[in-house]
Order: sequence, then structure tokens, then C-alpha cells
Amino acid sequence: MGRPVSDRPRHPLIPRREVDPRQELPALELEVLERWRERDVFAESLRLREGARQWVFYEGPPTANGPPGSHHVLSRVFKDIYPRFQTMRGFRVERKGGWDCHGLPVEIAVEKELGIKSKAEIEEYGIGEFNERCRASVFTYLEEWNRLTERIGFWLDLDDAYRTLDESYIESVWWALAQISERGLLYEGHKVVPYCPRCETTLSSHEVALGYRDVVDPSVFLKLPLLGGEEKLLVWTTTPWTLPGNVAVAVAPRAIYARVFVGNEMFVLAEDRVIPVLGEASEIVERFTGGELHDRYGSYRGPIFNTGDAGGLPILLDDFVTTDDGTGIVHLAPAFGEDDYRVAAAAGIFKGDEPRTLFNPVKPDGTYDQRVHSHAGRSYGGRFVKDPALTRELIEDLDARGLLLRVEEYEHSYPHCWRCGTPLLYYAKPSWYIATTKLREELLAANETVNWHPPHVKQGRFGDWLKNNVDWALSRERYWGTPLPVWRCGRGKAGDRDARDADVRCATVDGGQRHLYRLSRNHQPIVRDGLERHAVRGEDRVLEIAFLEVEAVVDLVPRVFVQPHRRELRTKRPQCGKARLDRLGGRGVVACVERRAREDGRVDDRVKPAFERGGRIRAGVLRDAGERDVHAVEQ
Repeated sequence: MGRPVSDRPRHPLIPRREVDPRQELPALELEVLERWRERDVFAESLRLREGARQWVFYEGPPTANGPPGSHHVLSRVFKDIYPRFQTMRGFRVERKGGWDCHGLPVEIAVEKELGIKSKAEIEEYGIGEFNERCRASVFTYLEEWNRLTERIGFWLDLDDAYRTLDESYIESVWWALAQISERGLLYEGHKVVPYCPRCETTLSSHEVALGYRDVVDPSVFLKLPLLGGEEKLLVWTTTPWTLPGNVAVAVAPRAIYARVFVGNEMFVLAEDRVIPVLGEASEIVERFTGGELHDRYGSYRGPIFNTGDAGGLPILLDDFVTTDDGTGIVHLAPAFGEDDYRVAAAAGIFKGDEPRTLFNPVKPDGTYDQRVHSHAGRSYGGRFVKDPALTRELIEDLDARGLLLRVEEYEHSYPHCWRCGTPLLYYAKPSWYIATTKLREELLAANETVNWHPPHVKQGRFGDWLKNNVDWALSRERYWGTPLPVWRCGRGKAGDRDARDADVRCATVDGGQRHLYRLSRNHQPIVRDGLERHAVRGEDRVLEIAFLEVEAVVDLVPRVFVQPHRRELRTKRPQCGKARLDRLGGRGVVACVERRAREDGRVDDRVKPAFERGGRIRAGVLRDAGERDVHAVEQ
């Protein structure tokens, strides 16, 4: 049996004192915090470990435009444990704080202040003015965050915190994307992606996982007449709003299908689904495979809704179709489903490399366009596709035309926008991606090296997520965020090849509202050779500014002007050139070329655009220009 607590030996460095059983813990905590302040304990822990091995910690930054909550206390407890543990092991842990200043949470908060409900209203208000409101709002609750940080004893360097709105942070993101691009992992694709029609932007897979809700939606069983026969295909869908986008149906090529007589109608569906869908009274007349169904019938009458000329729509074959539920026959709306998109593109219904050939009757704001009509000719244009009232009208229209077998309530988990709560749409659109699927095996191997607590997460939720990960969609079609550093040529292609040949990347702006540029505070204008130049004092770099003043507003600036420069310009007194170029599209861009000397005597140049208020900036890197001149580049 162990000794009583009171008999334990004294520690030589800790004086013995009585513990007050009635001690008020909040008062004791405040006493400890005061002692830490007086002795500057956090800073002292760094000074004592000067020169020691670094253990790097950057806080995953909170957003200071909202007040902290109890859940932030919980997460920061975990954030605090590991730096303290590594500090006790002798590492120097600086614990860099940070603030997330960009993104939709900031925009939505400002929208609420202004009474704005859509992107169109933001543009009407003025993108530049809207962004300024966002900038002003991001630190609304900074003092409350600072008080919480100290009160819970979370040691963190907030005096020199990083901020995602700072140019230095944005350039670090650009650097990371440049590295990803060099590895061939950055690409632009046209895919069906999770999309919020209220925010009008794409969501990544991990964002989608934050917003699932259990809902009850109507599912419908449709009777689609086949061309040249009395039979009707039975098709089941849980998303009636996608039916105006129908262009085909798909069946499983090796599954067994049946012609079934019920009442005075002949239906075609998977044999395994006959009794669940039609009941015991149904009579199977004939059986055949999905491949034979395709060869025999070929097409059915369409479109389901009045979206164009009547005619035949194809029956396609694909193994993604199962007979586990529904009818074993799937309606395809390629604008709203990943498998639908793939199968329809492979069948040549539209051209995958020409997105404009894809039929999509839903606008980016989630409403039908003017092409969608009821059988009676009433337009559904401008109606939100997930509106329950509209869903009822669609079902009533199907029933009136004899296309409805029955309606059933279907309870399922459906994704909603984690920011605003709007039901998401799966929606075909262009986006930029990081090809994380190419790294799946590396990610799984790295997961094996992690000691997870609790252990089941390793092969469970997180392991499953890694095994089934999809390419990371980066694009966010919003205004207050980090611009993507993408160069695009005048032929509409984006990438590195042409730019690499010319040793230059172009900095361009599309769709700017106002022109705003910044120079260093200590610059002084100099007039020489008819051009206004700016000397920017620096230690080891050259900034050369090409200021474009242009007239028309088009998609992209077709040329970026960069003054020719040579190595001898690399001085402590860099020069900036200003030139007026005519017949250029866009409203203007400031392209800064930063030149740095390397130890091997070569020169690295970097294009650094200033910010265009209300515009999206694309930029890139000038690679190893050396002594060669850099000329104007045609896009």
C-alpha cells in the first residue's frame, strides 16, 4: 500500500504550503495570470531556449469578425497542450498566432449588415466598397479574442500574428500553388461540383461534410414511353428538380430487366425491383439483359419537361447503375450529376472539352432559366429549384400528363451550405483543382505513421476520407479572398508552357470596378525620358512598376508591359517605370517585377501585382531571367 499523500517527500524547488480546500479557482487563475505577466513567462521560455531546435507551431487562425465561443476554448486547449509539451522537452516553440480575414463568413456578416441577399446586389452596391466593408469588419471582436486568449492561459504570439489579408501571406499561398503547379497537380476542370446557389460558389469536399442534414424529400416514379412500342420505362428519382435537365436514361448492361404487365400498362424495369415497386400482382412477361434492352428499344420520348423540340432521347449503358433500390433505370441530367456527366459525355451527347454544349437549364443563382415550361406553357423561369412549392408544381405537371406512377417520401441526409444553410446543388461548372487523388497512396502511407486517439479514427472516418478523397476544388467565385495566381493566354488556355518559353508570366486583371495601386511609403516620383518613374528604396531587390492605363473593359488585359532591364539595374536604389499603353482591354493593373540576386550570380524575378479593387488578379513568376531582356508579352 502506498504512503499517504501527506507523507510524500518534499521537492527541493517547490516550497511546502497548505492547500486551502475552499480556494476560489477563478481567483487562483487570475493570480497565476498576473504572475505570468509580471515575469513575462512566455517570452522568458523563448529566451531560455535561444538557439535550441525549433518546433514550429502556426495556429489555424480563427476569424475575428465574430465573437469567440466555448468551442474555441476546447480547441485551444488541444492547441496549447502540444507546444507546452515540446517546450518542456527543450524545443524552442514560438507559437505564431494568426487571423483568418478572408472568406465567405466575413462576406455573409457584411451582407447582413447591408441587407444584401445575392451577388448581384453586391455588384450593384460596388465590389470595391463591399470589400472595404469586409476589411473594416474583420477585427471587430479582436479585443474579445485577445482577452479570451490570455484568460484561458493560451500562450500565443499575437503581437506579430500573421493575417490572411496581408500581401506577405497571399504571396506565401501563391508560392505554395506554384510548387503544386510545378509538380503537375494544379489544373482547371469542368466538373459537377457541390455548389451553393445562394453564395454562388463551389464548396470543397470537407466543407460539404460540415453541412449534412436529415431531410424528407418527395421521390417520384416516372413512366417514360418508349419510342415505337407500348412499353414504358419506370424511372425513379429523389431530385425532381433535375428532370428538366434530363437528356438520357441509363441501365446496367449485365443486370436482368423485365417487361411487366400491370393493369392495362406494360412497364420495363429491373427484375429485382418488380415486387418492391409494383407488388405481387404484377406479371413478368419477358426477361432480358440491360444490353438487350438497349439494343431493342434504343430511345424513349422526351424531353420530360417542355425545354425544347420533342423527339427521342437515348438509353445508355453503364455499370454505375445498380438494382439495389429504385427501378434499376436512372435518369441522366449531366449538368447535375457526376456519373450523369461522365456517361453523357462518353456517349457524345455533349462535348466534354466544350462546356457550352452541355444543356443546363438552371442559372448560377439556382433558378430555372426561361427555357423550362410546364406542359400548359407556363414558364418556370426565375423559380428556385429547391423551393418545395415548385417541386409540388413539377409533380402535378407530371401527373397531369400521365407520366407519374406514384410519389413517396424519402428520408435521407442532404448537404447544405455550412455558412448560410442553403441546400446545395450538384452543378457542372469550371473550377481549379489540386489533383489530390494522384497522392492517395502517399497520404494513406503518411496516415499509417500517425498515432491516433481514439485509434479507430485512423482506419475509420479519416482513413475512409483519404481512401475516397476527390480532387480539391480551389475556386471560390466571390470577392473577399486570395486571388488565384493563374496566367491565361488570349486563346483561352491557362498554363505554363507559353509563359515558360518566353521566360515570363503575365499579371492580368479581369472585371475590375476601380483602380487602386500601392507603392512603398518611402517612394519618390522622378520624371525622366518623358515617363514618371518611382525610386523605391530597398536593400537587395529591384521593383520595377509597369502602370497600365487602359480604356475598354474586356475579359483580360491582352498584354503586360514590362520595362526591359538588365543585371546592372540591381542596385540599392531600384527604379520603377510608368508608361501609358493604348488599345488595351481591362481598366488597369500594376505589375511589379521583384528582382533578387542569388548566390550563383543569377537573378530571380517575380511579378507582384498590386490589388485591383473589385477585380480578380492573376499573376505568376518570371523565372531566371538573368541578363536577358524581358519584353512585352503578347497573350
